[in-house]
Amino acid sequence: MSYKGTHISTVGMKLHRQSKRKSHPPIWVSGNSPAAPKRAAILGHGWHGIMLSPSELAKSIENLYKMGLTQNKDLSEIDISMRATVSVGTTPRDEIGNSVLLIYDIEAIRTNLYQYQEAGLNYNVISIAGNSIDEVIESTIKFGDAILN
Repeated sequence: MSYKGTHISTVGMKLHRQSKRKSHPPIWVSGNSPAAPKRAAILGHGWHGIMLSPSELAKSIENLYKMGLTQNKDLSEIDISMRATVSVGTTPRDEIGNSVLLIYDIEAIRTNLYQYQEAGLNYNVISIAGNSIDEVIESTIKFGDAILN
């Protein structure tokens, strides 16, 4: 199946099986509580954090590996992913005025991506934020041009 619209096209896109496990898809455990990396170490094939700073991510990964060691489990195959929000040039705020973004300008984005990689991140799931469709499109273009090219 393919789709071609104003802002996205899946024409020619191919999806390939990603799982190393033949019997079933991998189980990824999500969450930022101390229990989530523990569950991932014991039961999962991956752990997915949400909107953590690089240092918070590193601490959660450290906890995951400590738990894996106590379970005599090899965690080298545990995938580490995280969801982060990007808005280039704007900084949306939460209800009490704190920035809801970890990264917002191109150099900060680049720096943060390296910090996440150094902390042990395998995959970063990015959502592009903005206060309007035009801002989202502009941020997506800027992010793509500066970081993905």
